Amino acid sequence: MYLPKKRYERLDQALYHVPEEILNIRVVCPNQECKISFQPDWLKKIPPLTPVKPNSGQGMWIPIRAPAECPGCRTELMIPLPNEKQKARYSFFGDEAFRDIDTKRLLTYSLVGTNRVRLPEVEEAIRDFKSKLRPSVSPESWRLHMTEIWPEHARKRHHIFREWEAGFVEDFAERFFELIRGFDEAFVIYNVSGI
Repeated sequence: MYLPKKRYERLDQALYHVPEEILNIRVVCPNQECKISFQPDWLKKIPPLTPVKPNSGQGMWIPIRAPAECPGCRTELMIPLPNEKQKARYSFFGDEAFRDIDTKRLLTYSLVGTNRVRLPEVEEAIRDFKSKLRPSVSPESWRLHMTEIWPEHARKRHHIFREWEAGFVEDFAERFFELIRGFDEAFVIYNVSGI
């Protein structure tokens, strides 16, 4: 996502947390007259380092360095970012939601994924779970989506959920989250929220 420069300059810096492995990085200024050791200002506002898809070919160009400025001599430098070697291929499924609260907007992004080797096992467990909820309806023909299940007005309009009472919905949610918690480390969940 690219923003016009003026809009980017008006945006507040929203990052207030830095992972420990990044926070522990120290850099030595390459300038021979300076050579001070410093911790980069990870919270300084800079344009986002997003992956870029090339115009042709497959794959992505992914940033492996971040810009920084020496606090002593103001030399511009690029800091290598930690990266992991690929050990498995994961498939991720994502969703986003937002709510306006007074003059602010709350955004939530969720990614759920699993190792591609394990994906059929996860899909089968979800199909089995859905089959037990509604044995007479093919589990492939409907989705579990909380915006259709949790609010009573939405539930009453849905052909699968219209008969579910509030107590059943709470029990369903507990059983569903128990199923998700039962998947091992091959199943990953990322949830990022911000205002």
